[in-house]
Amino acid sequence: MKKLVIIDGNSLAFGKRPKDGEVSDKISKSPIDKRDIFIVRKFIKKLLKLRFHIFSGYELIVIFDERDKDTFRHQMCDKYKRKNLSEKRREQKLYIYEQIDEIKKVLDILKIPHYSSIKWEADDIIGMLSHHYEKLNYLITIVSGDKDMLQLISNRTRIAYTGQGFFFKIYDKKTISDLEKGLIPHQIIDTKILYGDKSDNIKGIGIKRSGEHKIDYWTEEEVISYVKKYSSLKNMLKNIDEIPEPYRSSLIYGAKKIELNRELVTIVRKWDIDVEPSHFSKKEFCHNSLLHVMKDLNLEKMLLHKKIKMGIDKCT
Repeated sequence: MKKLVIIDGNSLAFGKRPKDGEVSDKISKSPIDKRDIFIVRKFIKKLLKLRFHIFSGYELIVIFDERDKDTFRHQMCDKYKRKNLSEKRREQKLYIYEQIDEIKKVLDILKIPHYSSIKWEADDIIGMLSHHYEKLNYLITIVSGDKDMLQLISNRTRIAYTGQGFFFKIYDKKTISDLEKGLIPHQIIDTKILYGDKSDNIKGIGIKRSGEHKIDYWTEEEVISYVKKYSSLKNMLKNIDEIPEPYRSSLIYGAKKIELNRELVTIVRKWDIDVEPSHFSKKEFCHNSLLHVMKDLNLEKMLLHKKIKMGIDKCT
């Protein structure tokens, strides 16, 4: 069976922000030209472990988010992902995106396919790729720390959900309920529609509770309870006469908001990017290029790791 790893590049890069005083000339400056390589080094170190150790024998693709993207979600909802960042956070974000530009150059040297677009979020590109390769009977593993990816789990797609450091756990159709309170992939979408997503600045569906004049919102517990009871939001709406107040009125009067949220929280799967699938085909590996990169990034000690070395040797 052919196997593919799709890496959420921003998730890997943004999980490695330098702490105050952590950048040092010894390991965080290139020995060749002395440029700052802190994020690049951390990223490529983790990538090489994934490529040559954990997922040895898999094809590999890296997908990034663009810093100034303008997607259909931003056009539908002017508050989508609009957050007031502190000056320090803005500086960190700019710093990491500058490092991502350097990461892409390294990936080009290593001939590892990568892609980003101002038109699409990384989630959508990953959704399109996983759908395409599912049809080609690949086993797909998506490496990400973004829980939104869990909705992509299928018989052929699983999520390597990253945590602190280098540790992660793989979730598939059998184990996803362990992470998401008993929910299955399509129910994750339904709960986000009703409850919203604070991280993306998406408000949930309003609800006017008895004796209150202000509009409240569904709680997460309420949403999960009803989605589980009816198995889906679609079935809830089909049986809306059974839903007690104030939830019934909330669903009726929030119909437009429900459809808007559905568009905002659902990852796109239909291929609609400006490159052909062949762009992501496995490229010929160059051993000398890898050695040059490892020297430039102070990663030569990784060659002493037995399993890493064995994985590299298999590609030569």
